[in-house]
Amino acid sequence: MEDLNAAIPLTHEQKIAVALNDLPAADLPELIYTDGPNGIRGADGATAFPSGLAVAASFDVDLAERFGIALGRESLAAGRNGILAPGLDIARVAWAGRIAEALGEDPVLVGDVGAAIVRGIQSQGVLAVPKHFVANNFEYLRTGLGPLGRRTAAIDVKVTPRALREVYAEPFRRALMAGGAGAVLSSYNRIGGDYVSESTDILNILREWGWDGFITPDFLHAVRDDARALAAGLDFPALGGTAGRTDAMVRGLSEQGLDDIVRHTRWAVAQADVKVAPPTTEPVDDHRSQDLAQEILERGSVLLANRGILPLDRDTIGSIALVGIDNVDHLIVMGGSAAVTLSPTRIALLADALAECGPVEVTTIAGSRGDVPLPTWSGQVDVTITDETTGAITHRTLDQFALHEPLVPATEDWSAVLSAVFVPELTGEHLISLTFGGEASLYLNDELLASGYREASPMIHGPEYPVQATVMLQAGTPATLRVEYQSGPAFRIPPIVTPGVKVGLAEPDDRIAAAAKAATAADVAVVVVGRVSGEAMDVESLSLPGDQERLVREIARANPNTVVVTCGAGPIVMPWADDVAAVLHVWNPGERFAPALARLMFGDAEPGGRLPLTFPISEQTTPVSTLAQYPGIDGVADYSEDLLVGYRWFHAHQHRPAFAFGHGLGYTAFSIEGIESLTVAESQIDVRVRIRNDGARVGRTVVQLYQTPPAAAESPARTLVGFAPIELGAGAGAKVSVTIPLRDLAIWDAEHAAYRVIEGQYLFEAGLSSTDIGASASATLGSRVYPTSSTMKAESS
Repeated sequence: MEDLNAAIPLTHEQKIAVALNDLPAADLPELIYTDGPNGIRGADGATAFPSGLAVAASFDVDLAERFGIALGRESLAAGRNGILAPGLDIARVAWAGRIAEALGEDPVLVGDVGAAIVRGIQSQGVLAVPKHFVANNFEYLRTGLGPLGRRTAAIDVKVTPRALREVYAEPFRRALMAGGAGAVLSSYNRIGGDYVSESTDILNILREWGWDGFITPDFLHAVRDDARALAAGLDFPALGGTAGRTDAMVRGLSEQGLDDIVRHTRWAVAQADVKVAPPTTEPVDDHRSQDLAQEILERGSVLLANRGILPLDRDTIGSIALVGIDNVDHLIVMGGSAAVTLSPTRIALLADALAECGPVEVTTIAGSRGDVPLPTWSGQVDVTITDETTGAITHRTLDQFALHEPLVPATEDWSAVLSAVFVPELTGEHLISLTFGGEASLYLNDELLASGYREASPMIHGPEYPVQATVMLQAGTPATLRVEYQSGPAFRIPPIVTPGVKVGLAEPDDRIAAAAKAATAADVAVVVVGRVSGEAMDVESLSLPGDQERLVREIARANPNTVVVTCGAGPIVMPWADDVAAVLHVWNPGERFAPALARLMFGDAEPGGRLPLTFPISEQTTPVSTLAQYPGIDGVADYSEDLLVGYRWFHAHQHRPAFAFGHGLGYTAFSIEGIESLTVAESQIDVRVRIRNDGARVGRTVVQLYQTPPAAAESPARTLVGFAPIELGAGAGAKVSVTIPLRDLAIWDAEHAAYRVIEGQYLFEAGLSSTDIGASASATLGSRVYPTSSTMKAESS
């Protein structure tokens, strides 16, 4: 890495230019960014990779680094030399819309996989910008409410300094210090009343580690007071341009402050050896990336349950009924910043892939429309619109149940009540969808059917974000539909994103009955179902939307050999899991879904994924801190029990999950035979674990190492400290080594502003998931102190 800070000193005016985001003025390459946690957003022909959770589910840092290399390569092909990735937000809130673009619920897994992605990206001369620092764990009120100029305060997160560092900032420490990331993207939210981008205390966490890169804020709403942000240590005012930072503000900064910004910028550019952004060569069409996308999906898909049906036996299986969602394209990618524009000519049909891989006869029946907006209901709709700024009221009559800003009097802050009388022509289950940007509630005969919060739908790229509900109605009996709507959180990026609301309706049909009939006649039934999510929304339920759960149950009754393939971020509540032969979770599977699924079904590839987050039995058995305080109606998220995130909460409260963190089946069986050795060295602990493939075919698994510290640490029991994927032949055994830096066992000592290893006995457990423990060993450690960079500077002065 070239030491650019040892280069020719800059003039004062050049320093001013750098602080105002003009890097070429200092002979540095202009940074042109792209979104890209799951692939390059907006680039023609870019590879639609599986979501970040699929990469994390592999527990394979080598695979993650190759993924990063592909992201960097495609970024340059799209004319971009900076990529806002990877996502390092901890999956604290199960309903959070952006879970899929990050890497799970455990800081060690998220940080180590994230660090590998960073190394891959920056090996290509592209700057990696991990996001969103910090405690950005759901979308509700992330930017506040109202128009741009009058946006209210963002969500305020209450979290202890210790949990802030050990849980939420820890993935960034690993990605920055071990991965070498040159920059960080600061988040929208507040912590303890202060915006992250305007808080010296929070931004200085990054400097505690001795990291010397630059900090830049998220788009538009992350900075509310530019002068305060500059004083707090925010290096740049925006991802491009000066936003609200003025020349006068920068000239008021001390020479040392200017030197710091220059040093951070030069260090970042040198760290990644950033290339000048080349002209785009779109369409990208990178075959290496496309093949890697399939490998990631095969290695990251998680076989949650299998009662012997998988892999399918080509000698006995002659027919398959593919009876799931009509068109799965809306589930292939997530929405928002992490969306990738699909290349239709590269998307193979599931039926064709299964038929070819078998070979086998495949019958396709669409049992569900999926998680999509339904056809907009047509008929007389009475509308009352209120201008929330002036109080002016307007009445309108529409001929369909849809209202968007072109139909609203000129105002940026409005609410509306829409009502209509619907007379069903058929008796039975009706499906209703509510699609909107803003806040909306749907009532049927004054009973709440559906509600939600959206900043947009869709969010620039990717699928729409409907809320679906099912209701039994009687033919000829009038029903009153009413929607109460507020533009509130909705973004305005005309003509791409505008506030509005629409209601869709589908009357009863024979889709599910026809699917069940086809399933009865086939040797195996494959049901592909899923849930949409993405930026600018949180899901309203962890269950499958609309009629999909009923579809699964009906197919399971029709054919005992039913394989359910679930798509989406997860976790998904699966009360039907015991009724089916197998459940395979494929996340947002990306463009190579069809060939990968066919290979996984027939055993040409083994599902290698292990869950990077916990799947609960029900929505009532998720971390109580989430249910109690998310979302806080006062705009505050109280992270009580804030060290107990994900599986830590389940273990501490002795709640059994449906599928545990680290869980995943393959096509063989493994057993942990013991801990061969545990050696405490000067700066690390070396653990050797004996493992054996007890099955009759080659397979992969992940050895997971957990630790429980002494009681004096007041820390959660059984937390992940290391992992190692391994492939073994049938009947083969091996000794797997896992190294734990002693620094990783340190807790934050707020009183002394240092990280400290607590003296006492530590329990180490080796397992195949957080609940499947096969061996344990103990070690006694002495007290160790790891001072922060700021502490050392204070002591030296």
